Amino acid sequence: MNKLTNIPYNKMILIDEYFYNNFNLRLYLEKSYFKANGKDQFFFKLMLHDSNSNLTCAGYLYFYLDFDIKECKFIGIYTKPEYRNNGFASLLISNWIRLCLDNGIYNLETNKK
Repeated sequence: MNKLTNIPYNKMILIDEYFYNNFNLRLYLEKSYFKANGKDQFFFKLMLHDSNSNLTCAGYLYFYLDFDIKECKFIGIYTKPEYRNNGFASLLISNWIRLCLDNGIYNLETNKK
């Protein structure tokens, strides 16, 4: 968990790389300056190279982490319309679950939406 708490704010950290459905993807973790009730907000950003070889965000998942009570709260997920139906949301969710479990956070909360 020290790795997560020591991530600098607003700096993307490369978590993993994938070749998925003919896309070269990079999954980044970023901690935001925004805090709610003392909890840091984190983002998973799924980046890929567009047709001009620029790195672009295909989607993201954001969540709060509370290290004191070892709880993670899912806030939301978004995939750009042009990248939908490629399994990117599933990839983001599975990595969110893995990140939590690997860091001893077993209380994962989701919203009703």
